[in-house]
Amino acid sequence: MAVPPADFQWYKDDRLLSSGTAEGLKVQTERTRSMLLFANVSARHYGNYTCRAANRLGTSSASMRLLRPGSLENSAPRPPGPLTLLSALGWLWWRM
Repeated sequence: MAVPPADFQWYKDDRLLSSGTAEGLKVQTERTRSMLLFANVSARHYGNYTCRAANRLGTSSASMRLLRPGSLENSAPRPPGPLTLLSALGWLWWRM
């Protein structure tokens, strides 16, 4: 979620995507978020996807990889990347 609202761009394997770019893909963007929706996933959809968001406060990106079933069986696990805390909730109470 982007606050203030952002301009979003989606990439597949470093190529800019837009709705209708690839059959079975749809980019759905609202003011503060953007989603990439897949329908009838096939081999043509496998690859790296990146969402880049930019607003007056800067830019940020997030990536994911869509793999074919079974492709992770012989690969080594990757160490976790940096984590970002998106929200926190705390409770404080006392008894008198």
